[in-house]
Amino acid sequence: MRNFRPKTIISLCLVALANPACSQVERPVGASSAEPRALPAVVAPVPNVANAQGTETPAPAPPIAPPITPSPPPSMSQVERETELLDFSYEYPTLFERYEGIGARFATEAEELFAAHSAESAEYFIPRHNMPKATIEYSWDIRGILFPLWSLRRHVYSNTGGAHPNRSAIAILWDADEKRELRISELFPSVWDGDIRQAYCAALDEQRIERINDSGWDCPAFDELAITLENEGRAPPKLVFWASPYVAGSYVEGEYVVELAIQPEWQEAVPHKYRRALKVPHEID
Repeated sequence: MRNFRPKTIISLCLVALANPACSQVERPVGASSAEPRALPAVVAPVPNVANAQGTETPAPAPPIAPPITPSPPPSMSQVERETELLDFSYEYPTLFERYEGIGARFATEAEELFAAHSAESAEYFIPRHNMPKATIEYSWDIRGILFPLWSLRRHVYSNTGGAHPNRSAIAILWDADEKRELRISELFPSVWDGDIRQAYCAALDEQRIERINDSGWDCPAFDELAITLENEGRAPPKLVFWASPYVAGSYVEGEYVVELAIQPEWQEAVPHKYRRALKVPHEID
Protein backbone atom coordinates (compact mmCIF):
# COMPACT_ATOMS: atom_id res chain seq x y z
CA MET A 1 0.00 0.00 0.00
CA ARG A 2 1.35 3.44 -0.95
CA ASN A 3 2.00 5.99 1.73
CA PHE A 4 0.82 9.54 0.97
CA ARG A 5 2.45 12.58 2.47
CA PRO A 6 0.23 15.33 3.95
CA LYS A 7 0.80 17.64 0.96
CA THR A 8 -0.30 14.89 -1.41
CA ILE A 9 -3.53 14.30 0.56
CA ILE A 10 -4.39 18.01 0.47
CA SER A 11 -3.80 18.12 -3.29
CA LEU A 12 -6.07 15.13 -3.86
CA CYS A 13 -8.84 16.74 -1.80
CA LEU A 14 -8.65 19.97 -3.81
CA VAL A 15 -8.89 18.00 -7.05
CA ALA A 16 -11.93 16.10 -5.73
CA LEU A 17 -13.75 19.32 -4.76
CA ALA A 18 -13.11 20.78 -8.19
CA ASN A 19 -14.70 17.76 -9.88
CA PRO A 20 -18.54 18.09 -10.05
CA ALA A 21 -18.90 14.33 -9.92
CA CYS A 22 -17.38 14.37 -6.49
CA SER A 23 -19.61 17.09 -5.05
CA GLN A 24 -22.48 14.86 -3.93
CA VAL A 25 -21.96 15.58 -0.27
CA GLU A 26 -24.13 18.06 1.60
CA ARG A 27 -23.14 19.64 4.88
CA PRO A 28 -25.90 21.06 7.05
CA VAL A 29 -25.51 24.61 8.27
CA GLY A 30 -23.37 24.67 11.37
CA ALA A 31 -21.99 21.18 10.86
CA SER A 32 -18.23 20.63 10.71
CA SER A 33 -16.60 19.48 7.50
CA ALA A 34 -15.63 16.29 9.28
CA GLU A 35 -19.32 15.23 9.55
CA PRO A 36 -20.78 15.24 6.03
CA ARG A 37 -24.45 14.16 5.45
CA ALA A 38 -24.99 12.21 2.26
CA LEU A 39 -27.76 13.37 -0.07
CA PRO A 40 -30.77 11.07 -0.49
CA ALA A 41 -30.21 8.38 -3.06
CA VAL A 42 -32.01 8.85 -6.35
CA VAL A 43 -34.05 5.81 -7.32
CA ALA A 44 -33.84 5.14 -11.02
CA PRO A 45 -37.10 4.20 -12.77
CA VAL A 46 -37.61 0.56 -13.59
CA PRO A 47 -36.69 0.16 -17.27
CA ASN A 48 -38.90 -1.57 -19.77
CA VAL A 49 -37.78 -5.10 -20.57
CA ALA A 50 -37.33 -6.33 -24.14
CA ASN A 51 -39.14 -9.58 -24.87
CA ALA A 52 -38.15 -12.33 -27.29
CA GLN A 53 -39.61 -10.44 -30.28
CA GLY A 54 -37.44 -7.43 -29.52
CA THR A 55 -40.32 -5.18 -28.48
CA GLU A 56 -40.44 -3.58 -25.08
CA THR A 57 -42.77 -4.96 -22.46
CA PRO A 58 -43.92 -2.39 -19.88
CA ALA A 59 -42.65 -2.95 -16.38
CA PRO A 60 -45.25 -4.56 -14.10
CA ALA A 61 -47.46 -2.16 -12.15
CA PRO A 62 -47.04 -2.05 -8.38
CA PRO A 63 -49.36 -4.39 -6.50
CA ILE A 64 -52.79 -3.04 -5.53
CA ALA A 65 -53.58 -3.04 -1.82
CA PRO A 66 -56.38 -5.46 -0.96
CA PRO A 67 -59.74 -3.86 -0.08
CA ILE A 68 -60.52 -3.30 3.59
CA THR A 69 -62.88 -5.98 4.83
CA PRO A 70 -65.59 -4.56 7.12
CA SER A 71 -66.05 -6.07 10.55
CA PRO A 72 -68.64 -8.85 10.53
CA PRO A 73 -71.96 -8.10 12.27
CA PRO A 74 -72.25 -9.39 15.83
CA SER A 75 -73.55 -12.89 16.36
CA MET A 76 -77.25 -12.89 17.19
CA SER A 77 -79.29 -15.18 19.42
CA GLN A 78 -82.67 -15.92 17.92
CA VAL A 79 -85.98 -17.05 19.31
CA GLU A 80 -88.36 -18.25 16.61
CA ARG A 81 -91.92 -19.43 17.25
CA GLU A 82 -94.75 -20.34 14.91
CA THR A 83 -98.47 -20.93 15.30
CA GLU A 84 -101.31 -21.39 12.84
CA LEU A 85 -101.83 -17.61 12.73
CA LEU A 86 -98.42 -16.17 13.64
CA ASP A 87 -94.75 -16.18 12.63
CA PHE A 88 -92.77 -14.69 15.50
CA SER A 89 -89.05 -13.94 15.83
CA TYR A 90 -86.93 -12.16 18.42
CA GLU A 91 -83.16 -11.60 18.22
CA TYR A 92 -80.48 -9.92 20.29
CA PRO A 93 -76.64 -9.86 20.34
CA THR A 94 -75.32 -13.16 21.70
CA LEU A 95 -72.60 -11.44 23.72
CA PHE A 96 -75.21 -10.28 26.25
CA GLU A 97 -75.80 -13.87 27.32
CA ARG A 98 -72.45 -13.62 29.14
CA TYR A 99 -73.60 -10.74 31.33
CA GLU A 100 -75.75 -11.10 34.38
CA GLY A 101 -79.16 -9.54 34.14
CA ILE A 102 -79.43 -8.34 30.56
CA GLY A 103 -79.23 -11.71 28.78
CA ALA A 104 -81.96 -13.11 31.01
CA ARG A 105 -84.01 -9.98 30.41
CA PHE A 106 -83.99 -10.54 26.64
CA ALA A 107 -84.80 -14.27 26.91
CA THR A 108 -87.72 -13.57 29.26
CA GLU A 109 -89.05 -10.73 27.13
CA ALA A 110 -89.02 -12.93 24.02
CA GLU A 111 -91.25 -15.53 25.63
CA GLU A 112 -93.61 -12.92 27.11
CA LEU A 113 -94.02 -11.14 23.78
CA PHE A 114 -94.66 -14.38 21.92
CA ALA A 115 -97.37 -15.34 24.43
CA ALA A 116 -99.01 -11.91 24.12
CA HIS A 117 -99.02 -11.90 20.31
CA SER A 118 -100.26 -15.48 20.18
CA ALA A 119 -103.24 -14.51 22.33
CA GLU A 120 -103.99 -11.49 20.12
CA SER A 121 -103.44 -13.16 16.75
CA ALA A 122 -107.07 -14.26 16.43
CA GLU A 123 -108.06 -10.58 16.38
CA TYR A 124 -105.66 -9.61 13.59
CA PHE A 125 -107.09 -8.74 10.17
CA ILE A 126 -105.45 -11.68 8.43
CA PRO A 127 -108.53 -13.11 6.63
CA ARG A 128 -109.47 -9.67 5.30
CA HIS A 129 -106.30 -9.51 3.19
CA ASN A 130 -106.02 -13.23 2.41
CA MET A 131 -102.80 -13.47 4.41
CA PRO A 132 -101.77 -16.94 5.60
CA LYS A 133 -100.60 -15.57 8.94
CA ALA A 134 -99.29 -12.49 10.72
CA THR A 135 -95.58 -11.65 11.05
CA ILE A 136 -94.00 -10.03 14.12
CA GLU A 137 -90.21 -9.45 14.26
CA TYR A 138 -88.20 -7.94 17.12
CA SER A 139 -84.51 -7.11 16.76
CA TRP A 140 -82.09 -5.47 19.21
CA ASP A 141 -78.96 -3.64 18.13
CA ILE A 142 -76.16 -1.89 20.01
CA ARG A 143 -76.15 1.86 19.42
CA GLY A 144 -73.48 2.97 21.88
CA ILE A 145 -71.05 1.65 24.50
CA LEU A 146 -69.83 4.20 27.03
CA PHE A 147 -68.86 1.92 29.86
CA PRO A 148 -70.58 1.16 32.15
CA LEU A 149 -73.47 2.30 29.96
CA TRP A 150 -74.80 0.32 27.00
CA SER A 151 -77.34 2.02 24.75
CA LEU A 152 -79.59 -0.44 22.90
CA ARG A 153 -82.47 -0.04 20.46
CA ARG A 154 -85.22 -2.55 19.72
CA HIS A 155 -86.74 -2.38 16.26
CA VAL A 156 -90.16 -3.94 15.66
CA TYR A 157 -91.68 -4.94 12.34
CA SER A 158 -95.29 -6.11 12.30
CA ASN A 159 -97.59 -7.15 9.49
CA THR A 160 -100.95 -8.22 10.87
CA GLY A 161 -103.12 -7.78 7.79
CA GLY A 162 -103.86 -4.07 8.11
CA ALA A 163 -103.51 -1.44 5.40
CA HIS A 164 -99.71 -1.68 5.54
CA PRO A 165 -96.94 -3.11 7.72
CA ASN A 166 -95.86 -1.08 10.73
CA ARG A 167 -92.46 -0.29 12.21
CA SER A 168 -91.63 1.07 15.62
CA ALA A 169 -88.75 1.22 18.08
CA ILE A 170 -87.93 1.57 21.75
CA ALA A 171 -84.58 2.03 23.47
CA ILE A 172 -83.04 1.18 26.80
CA LEU A 173 -79.92 2.31 28.62
CA TRP A 174 -78.26 -0.47 30.62
CA ASP A 175 -75.90 0.09 33.55
CA ALA A 176 -73.51 -2.87 33.42
CA ASP A 177 -72.15 -2.13 36.90
CA GLU A 178 -75.51 -1.99 38.64
CA LYS A 179 -77.07 -4.59 36.31
CA ARG A 180 -80.21 -2.54 35.78
CA GLU A 181 -82.05 -0.50 33.19
CA LEU A 182 -81.52 3.23 33.50
CA ARG A 183 -83.87 5.92 32.23
CA ILE A 184 -81.86 8.18 29.97
CA SER A 185 -83.45 11.19 31.66
CA GLU A 186 -81.54 10.19 34.81
CA LEU A 187 -78.34 11.31 33.06
CA PHE A 188 -79.61 14.87 32.59
CA PRO A 189 -82.09 15.45 35.43
CA SER A 190 -82.05 19.25 35.51
CA VAL A 191 -82.06 19.93 31.75
CA TRP A 192 -83.99 16.98 30.28
CA ASP A 193 -87.44 18.62 30.22
CA GLY A 194 -86.06 22.10 29.57
CA ASP A 195 -83.01 22.77 27.40
CA ILE A 196 -82.83 19.32 25.81
CA ARG A 197 -86.53 19.19 24.97
CA GLN A 198 -86.44 22.68 23.45
CA ALA A 199 -83.43 21.73 21.33
CA TYR A 200 -85.12 18.53 20.15
CA CYS A 201 -88.44 20.16 19.23
CA ALA A 202 -86.69 22.94 17.31
CA ALA A 203 -84.55 20.45 15.35
CA LEU A 204 -87.60 18.27 14.62
CA ASP A 205 -89.55 21.24 13.24
CA GLU A 206 -86.63 22.06 10.93
CA GLN A 207 -86.78 18.52 9.52
CA ARG A 208 -90.56 18.69 9.07
CA ILE A 209 -90.36 21.97 7.16
CA GLU A 210 -87.56 20.61 5.00
CA ARG A 211 -89.42 17.35 4.31
CA ILE A 212 -93.06 18.47 3.89
CA ASN A 213 -92.91 22.26 4.35
CA ASP A 214 -95.07 21.98 7.45
CA SER A 215 -94.59 21.69 11.21
CA GLY A 216 -98.23 21.31 12.17
CA TRP A 217 -97.81 18.21 14.35
CA ASP A 218 -97.17 18.61 18.06
CA CYS A 219 -93.72 17.81 19.36
CA PRO A 220 -94.05 14.22 20.62
CA ALA A 221 -93.45 13.37 24.25
CA PHE A 222 -90.09 11.78 24.98
CA ASP A 223 -91.88 8.63 26.18
CA GLU A 224 -93.09 8.11 22.60
CA LEU A 225 -89.55 8.08 21.21
CA ALA A 226 -86.64 5.68 21.16
CA ILE A 227 -83.76 7.75 22.55
CA THR A 228 -80.22 6.40 22.32
CA LEU A 229 -76.85 7.57 23.56
CA GLU A 230 -74.39 6.94 20.75
CA ASN A 231 -70.66 7.18 20.14
CA GLU A 232 -68.37 6.33 17.26
CA GLY A 233 -64.60 6.11 17.58
CA ARG A 234 -63.17 9.15 19.32
CA ALA A 235 -66.09 11.40 18.42
CA PRO A 236 -68.03 12.96 21.30
CA PRO A 237 -71.17 11.06 22.36
CA LYS A 238 -74.52 12.34 21.11
CA LEU A 239 -78.22 11.91 21.79
CA VAL A 240 -80.29 10.39 18.98
CA PHE A 241 -84.10 10.65 19.01
CA TRP A 242 -86.02 8.13 16.86
CA ALA A 243 -89.66 8.96 16.07
CA SER A 244 -91.45 6.08 14.35
CA PRO A 245 -94.17 6.65 11.72
CA TYR A 246 -97.34 8.18 13.23
CA VAL A 247 -95.34 9.56 16.19
CA ALA A 248 -94.03 12.82 14.72
CA GLY A 249 -95.80 12.77 11.35
CA SER A 250 -97.97 10.73 9.02
CA TYR A 251 -97.09 7.22 7.90
CA VAL A 252 -95.91 8.40 4.47
CA GLU A 253 -93.44 10.80 6.12
CA GLY A 254 -91.65 7.84 7.62
CA GLU A 255 -89.29 7.96 10.56
CA TYR A 256 -87.83 11.19 11.92
CA VAL A 257 -84.32 10.92 13.41
CA VAL A 258 -82.83 13.89 15.26
CA GLU A 259 -79.23 13.97 16.50
CA LEU A 260 -78.14 16.40 19.19
CA ALA A 261 -74.57 16.97 20.33
CA ILE A 262 -74.26 16.95 24.13
CA GLN A 263 -73.65 20.56 25.13
CA PRO A 264 -71.16 21.43 27.90
CA GLU A 265 -73.95 22.76 30.12
CA TRP A 266 -75.86 19.48 29.69
CA GLN A 267 -72.80 17.52 30.66
CA GLU A 268 -72.54 19.53 33.86
CA ALA A 269 -75.98 18.19 34.83
CA VAL A 270 -74.82 14.55 34.58
CA PRO A 271 -74.44 12.75 37.94
CA HIS A 272 -70.80 12.41 38.90
CA LYS A 273 -70.69 8.62 38.52
CA TYR A 274 -71.56 8.87 34.80
CA ARG A 275 -69.55 11.95 33.83
CA ARG A 276 -66.50 9.93 32.91
CA ALA A 277 -68.58 7.77 30.55
CA LEU A 278 -69.79 10.83 28.63
CA LYS A 279 -66.39 12.41 28.13
CA VAL A 280 -64.51 12.25 24.84
CA PRO A 281 -61.81 9.53 25.27
CA HIS A 282 -58.86 11.94 24.96
CA GLU A 283 -60.43 14.23 27.58
CA ILE A 284 -60.56 11.56 30.27
CA ASP A 285 -58.25 12.43 33.13
